[in-house]
Order: sequence, then structure tokens, then C-alpha cells
Amino acid sequence: MSRLIICIALLAMPAAARPPEAALKLQKEATVLLKKRLYVDAGRTFERTFAAYPARGALYNAGIAYKRGRDHVAAVRVFRQFLEVSAADGKVDKKVKEVKKQLERLRKELARTHVQVRLTLQPATATFSVDDRPRTPKEAEELWLTPGSHSVTATAPAHIDREITLDLQLGVPITPTLALTPAPKFGALAVRSVPGGASVFRDNKAIGHTPLHLKLSPGEYSLEARLEGHVSQRRTVAVAADEVATLNFQMAPAPVAEVAPDVEAGTPVYKSWWLWTIVGAVVAGGVTAAVLATQEPDPVNAPESDFGTWTVP
Repeated sequence: MSRLIICIALLAMPAAARPPEAALKLQKEATVLLKKRLYVDAGRTFERTFAAYPARGALYNAGIAYKRGRDHVAAVRVFRQFLEVSAADGKVDKKVKEVKKQLERLRKELARTHVQVRLTLQPATATFSVDDRPRTPKEAEELWLTPGSHSVTATAPAHIDREITLDLQLGVPITPTLALTPAPKFGALAVRSVPGGASVFRDNKAIGHTPLHLKLSPGEYSLEARLEGHVSQRRTVAVAADEVATLNFQMAPAPVAEVAPDVEAGTPVYKSWWLWTIVGAVVAGGVTAAVLATQEPDPVNAPESDFGTWTVP
């Protein structure tokens, strides 16, 4: 059987061009794997042979190898690719008819253990993965998955990634649609200040220091620049999609507050004239009070008491 498969591959290769050495080497490796009855590994090697030299015979061999290895999901995938390549080449021969019959039998067998999923991707150029395993866009047309839950993630340029979960039941084929939402367009804003290093605020929340580059949705934005020793400034700027807007802040120095001059600034307190003036006044008052307190009362002008008049002894 292995000889038959290899001969088919060789005959399918174009006669006008000799296969590159890499393809011939891979084909020999696949032959060795077939002899060892490592059919799934042989199928993978035949697929690599096709990638190195796109002759449809390598796909046919891969499908037969996968089928013999009981990997019917992979067999269906490469047989479908074989039919696509044959149609592109305008070939309708016995091998095409044979592969179509092979596909019918394989699908019946798979329906006993797997669920058929025909996934529609929007946009059609999206790539997807099933349970974190990358798949080709062509595979979306016919997936065979085991019953249960499966995670499907799709991505496409300029679109938001999306993930869905498929809950599959045996005997219930499904045709889900995985549509991606176009990603919002953005614009850029370059914020500068003179001098640089100013703090930039949006809605009283610090978002960085100048020079600052921002990725923003289209619209108007009010930004404030603050720099120590300078007057804060608030400006409004419009940002358009796929364009770069600029916002320049010319930071003016803050005015210096006027302070009454201190005539004796820097003079120690004990050397200030006003301090000693006060001290002198206090001392003089104290001396006067002391002199008055030590003088005898005048007997003539002495006040009367409750016991009569003071007299000179």
C-alpha cells in the first residue's frame, strides 16, 4: 500500500519542473514513516511535502495516511483541500471521484462521534482558533468537534477580537456566525510645553509629563498643564481619526508676591533699637516705682485714719 501511495505522489508532480530537494527529502521521510506504520506522522510529513512543492498527489497521500491512522478529521480536511486544488487546476479524473466517495464515508463515520460545525466568519478574512489551536479560514467551512464545550476565538485587522463558546451535542450539527466589530479609529495627540516637564491633567487627573504622546478617540479634549513657579494653563484641542494633533503650552512665570521690606532684616532681636527702647521704658518705670516706695509719708498731707490724725512724734 505504501508503494502505491508514493507512486501516486510522484506521478502527480508536474513533469516540467523537478521537485526541489527539500520536497523529495520529505517524501522519503514520509515513506519511512509509512513502513513503520506511523500513519498520522506520515500524513503530517506529506502535508509538509505539499507545502514545499504544491503537487496535489501529496495531499492525496496525506489523506490516505490519516485515514489509515484513524484520524478522520485530518483526512476530511486534506481531502477537501485535494478537491480544491484539483478544481483550481481544472482536473476532473478518477482520483477526484474517488476522493469524493472517501469523503462521504468519512463524514458518516465522524457523525457517530463528532459534531459538524460550519462556521461563518465576518469578515471572511478573519483567522480563528478552536480551544487555542489555530485553524485556517478554510477549515471554518467544515469543522468536526467532539461533543461538549469549545472556545472559538476570531481575530482580524482593524477589528475587535471576539470569543464565543460552542456547546455541542452529538447528532446536532450547527452553523454559527462569528461576526467581529470594527475597532474604533484613533487619533494621536502630541503635548509639549516650554519649559518642558509640565504635569498634564485631564479632568483633574494626572496623565503624564511633557513631552507627552497620547492615543485618543476622535473628539475634543480639555487639558491642563501645571509647572511649579508658573501659571497653570488650560487648553482645548480637537483630535481627528488617523491624524496627529499638537498642543503647545507656553508656561508663563508666576508673578512674585510683594512683601513689605524689613528694615532691620537679618538683625538679631537683642540688637534691635525698639527692643531696648521698650526695655529702657520698663526699667525706668521700675526705678521710679522703687523710689516712691522707699520715701516717708508726708505728715502734713497724710490721710486721715480711723484712729485720728497722724502727728509728728
